Amino acid sequence: MIPRLSSPTPSEWRAQVRAERRGAAVLLDGQTAGPLAAWFELPVAADQVVHTILDEVAREGDPAVRRWTERLDHVDIAETRVPLEAMARAWDQTGHEVRTAITAAAARIRAIHEPQRDTALRGTASAHLRPLPLRRVGCYIPGGRAAYPSTVLMNVIPAQIAGVAEIALVSPPGPSGTVHPLVLASAHHLGVAEVHVARVP
Repeated sequence: MIPRLSSPTPSEWRAQVRAERRGAAVLLDGQTAGPLAAWFELPVAADQVVHTILDEVAREGDPAVRRWTERLDHVDIAETRVPLEAMARAWDQTGHEVRTAITAAAARIRAIHEPQRDTALRGTASAHLRPLPLRRVGCYIPGGRAAYPSTVLMNVIPAQIAGVAEIALVSPPGPSGTVHPLVLASAHHLGVAEVHVARVP
């Protein structure tokens, strides 16, 4: 008789996944490790910081996001959502050559991903798989010290092609206290209506 394998419980499965390291340990640079050690009152590893922030956000919601954004970025964000007018203004104030580059890159990325859209049914009429887009997705765009408009294009365009109904971007604040203008300009060009400024672990 073939022994029956028992399926792990959800808590066992989560513990197993957390125990498996999928990459090298993240090393904190001195500029980041110093303040974090002061807040936690002991030396900390990056994964400890992430788990702590996620736990606090899960418990408290937006107040925890605001508190950690102020601690890490030294910016107090009372309202995370960037107004549509600010996004349109960022596009208008972006130089012609950069706007042309964003437009060309978006067109090329779209051309690459269009053929990947999968709508084929697999199986029979009574039992089959049917690809469907997610209703809503969140895209994290790194920032703060630098701008990554290409990351906006490479995250948003595949989601649009897949047919995702709602796309929200989040990016950390720069010295001005808001999302980098090139990130906002790229989001505006793609028609993204929801951009938030906040630190995400």
